[in-house]
Amino acid sequence: MAQSIFREIWVDRGWNNPPPAEKLPNTYRTDYLFPARKTWRGAGTVYNAWNKDKPKLDARSGVTDWVIHDLRRTLSSNWARLKIPIEVTEKYINHISGRQAGVQGIYNRHSYASEMEEACRKWELFLHELVAGSTVLRQT
Repeated sequence: MAQSIFREIWVDRGWNNPPPAEKLPNTYRTDYLFPARKTWRGAGTVYNAWNKDKPKLDARSGVTDWVIHDLRRTLSSNWARLKIPIEVTEKYINHISGRQAGVQGIYNRHSYASEMEEACRKWELFLHELVAGSTVLRQT
């Protein structure tokens, strides 16, 4: 999973031989790469420990020349490649510009939940194909 998420970053930066997934952290024994922290109530919250966990991820993976924004850029670029509408992408990454700015941002209160769910299905299929080697990344 981790390799598929970061593969585009490695390719984009010209790096070869990404580290094996087992070298990447799984601090909380979960399937999530960046799990939510536990709160005093015992429930998970949104992930909010990037500054603490990024150096650990870098050390364990051996890959250091990247920032969190690379993940957002990779997702946005690839969702455009998958023909996912920009308003769905912007809603998903919680980014307001382009189509969601101005009048659209004020009056459009649609959650885009079903559209984001479908986009995630397309993204998951793309990542599975990428890992399996049946999808080739091309500069567009």
